[in-house]
Amino acid sequence: MDTITNHFSSEKAMLILCILLSWYPHDDIKVWQGEETGDYMVRSGYKLLLQRMSFTPPPPPPVFARENYHIWVVKMKTYLQAHDLWSVVENDTEPTLLRANPTIAQILQHSEECAKKYKAMACLQNGVSDVIFTQIMTCDSPK
Repeated sequence: MDTITNHFSSEKAMLILCILLSWYPHDDIKVWQGEETGDYMVRSGYKLLLQRMSFTPPPPPPVFARENYHIWVVKMKTYLQAHDLWSVVENDTEPTLLRANPTIAQILQHSEECAKKYKAMACLQNGVSDVIFTQIMTCDSPK
């Protein structure tokens, strides 16, 4: 930490120290192999990272079409829990306001908490047939 605060302005040091790091130790990997031009391109690093991570997108939510509601509701609850969104549906509360002079980490956390309501709504809206969606599309809460 001293290395950062001694070599950077206090503003830049604060930004660097707010960078989220991995919770688990792991070996460093070389992401960028270089471009033929010698220029750095984020796109090439991103492509290589995806190749190494074997990224699999999450499955779509279960769809309810007026049949077997008792099954759909269990599947949807589990789906929302897996995406850390169930508490938003269950509690239907707004995130607490940011305090004065928040850190970047606090701003990012607050932004993620605010987005959860809309992520939950998107899951629910995509988890019903179009006929049912037209009945719920004016709702402004996932509850």
